[in-house]
Amino acid sequence: MAGLRSTKVSPGDGVKPRLTLRAGIVGHRQKRIIMAGGDPALIRECIQDLLARLEVLSRDCCNQGAGFYREGRPLRRFATSLADGADLLGAQAAATQDWQVDIVLPFEQEAYFAEQDQDPIVQKELRELVGPRAAHRTYDLCAPHDGDAQKMQAYDAAAQVVLGQSDILFAVSDADPRQAAGLVPESVRRALIGGAVVIWILPRGSEAQVLLHETSSLAEQLAPKAARVENGSDGDEVDTGRFPSTDEVLSRCLTALLQPPTDEEMQFRMESFFGGRAKDKVGLFFNLDQAMKALARCKRPSRRRFASLEDERKGWETSVEQCKRVAGSAFAREIGDTIVERYYWTDRLASYFSDHYRSSYILNSILVFLSVAIGLFIIFWSDELALKALLVFLEFVCISCILALTIFGRDEDIKLWRLKLFRGRRWHQKWLDYRNIAELLRPARLLLMLGSAPLGRQAGDGADEESWVVWYVRATLREIGTPGRPLDRDTLRIALSAARDGELSEGAMGQLAYHSEQVRTLGRIEHTLHRVGILAFLLTGLIAIAYLASYLAECPLYGDQGFLVFCDKSAMPWTSSIKSSATYLAGILPVFGAALFAIRKYGDYELIRKQSKRTAEALERLRKEVGKELAKKQPTRRAAVQLFGETTQAMAEDLRLCALIYSDRDLALP
Repeated sequence: MAGLRSTKVSPGDGVKPRLTLRAGIVGHRQKRIIMAGGDPALIRECIQDLLARLEVLSRDCCNQGAGFYREGRPLRRFATSLADGADLLGAQAAATQDWQVDIVLPFEQEAYFAEQDQDPIVQKELRELVGPRAAHRTYDLCAPHDGDAQKMQAYDAAAQVVLGQSDILFAVSDADPRQAAGLVPESVRRALIGGAVVIWILPRGSEAQVLLHETSSLAEQLAPKAARVENGSDGDEVDTGRFPSTDEVLSRCLTALLQPPTDEEMQFRMESFFGGRAKDKVGLFFNLDQAMKALARCKRPSRRRFASLEDERKGWETSVEQCKRVAGSAFAREIGDTIVERYYWTDRLASYFSDHYRSSYILNSILVFLSVAIGLFIIFWSDELALKALLVFLEFVCISCILALTIFGRDEDIKLWRLKLFRGRRWHQKWLDYRNIAELLRPARLLLMLGSAPLGRQAGDGADEESWVVWYVRATLREIGTPGRPLDRDTLRIALSAARDGELSEGAMGQLAYHSEQVRTLGRIEHTLHRVGILAFLLTGLIAIAYLASYLAECPLYGDQGFLVFCDKSAMPWTSSIKSSATYLAGILPVFGAALFAIRKYGDYELIRKQSKRTAEALERLRKEVGKELAKKQPTRRAAVQLFGETTQAMAEDLRLCALIYSDRDLALP
């Protein structure tokens, strides 16, 4: 019997994200830096000093988020295209500070280095950074570079990858990059719009200034507050506002980027997640939703059992192997150690609490029907007081179970006046939070394989940005570095095949197959509940007609005393015999139909079915588009990134609408 017992499983330390600090650099070539009066050595020292200060400040963020980040030294990554000048200086400074240097080359290494300054010292420094002893990862986009137009496109693609891998961007420019023209200013503007923090370094004097997007809330918070005071009898006013120091600005920026939410409610949700425990199978009464879906598929209902982490890793073996072939062994290990484990835990918790939430409102509806059915049962033995007491007790048990399920599983805390008795188990809230995380992590590897960012980063703008879910997903994705293999034609085909055979697959693991099955299953559930509910009300009407027909058949319309004589029971044997049954059925059948309607209302199966149908159609279209791209002689990274982005967007849109539908549907009394 021991093997039948349900055991609880807790998440390992690997579920916690590791604090990751990501920086990158764009800037002028060495000749322009010198022409602007800059000293490369001073610029390198300035970047090195700023990186050291950033690491110290990031540790403060880690201390403030103690318990939510994994213990240990923060990961530090520095992204650069390694052109001579600013890129090279930044890479040297990062290597000196023991940062991992992620090198993004727009095309083949030898051809790219031939485009750089041919000074032997510069060439030696470039090759040292890509040498076997350097702590680096090189990602070669292998873009075509015949002619100036193709070269500019290749440089722009590399700059986009650097921006996607940088929360803090160094910009070495002799003019304000927010207003000047060129590739460097354009990269800076994109970074600011995307929510990155830009550190502008002037070549002359190596002065650093922190730039933020003018519309960000953080920029407003850090703006100097002008305090106007009268000075002397002439009434002149002076501005006593103070610009915050560079360290103060960087500290606030890192706090907004890296620190977990400090709101009490969000802190509680994170503590529940990291300290949570889930059984390896769902309880019998909380398996009603799965049982209903199994019946809709014409399968035998069974209790849901969750796979182990080892089984989950086996299910991801093909995807991780594809990541290895496209992006290298180090990248594949990062996917296996972060995405797989955290997806497994969040998906398992989401399924666990989804079963509890969904089965609770189904069980509540069933209990409402049973309480009425039990209460009316005394009609058959109206004179039995002992039986009446038993039925009242059973009805009380049903009502108590409804109250307990609703109060126990709600998102709200249970209070007596101002005294908090205990927290609700929050099945509804946990289901939505954990499902959001799982479905954001699942397709992330597709864009990550191509060096693109699947989820943008903002410095705390907007209500959604304050959610711990957004913080957790971004903290997880920050741990994944750039790919470490050249993206040639063959590896790009493998990446496209990974999408076609993964999320866009019609197999058991594909999202296309999942949504297609959802359309069929939910359609059957909605159709069955709707028809049975209508049948219950029709039967109620038929019973009423049958009873009236029996009454009229046995009781004459006219008698000695006038119209509609009320006959004695002895004169109506058939009507008397069916009176109790007709009353009972006429009472419980409408309640049964109303219970089915309540299940349909909470489940909203038809609306979810329509949304799954739209998502399935979108994924089917994308599957065909991926197939067309694979059929091309030379598929392009730009097209692949766009297709993977649309795939991620289609899944995110489905998730958003599902959350919108259920966001206000906490457990409530029927």
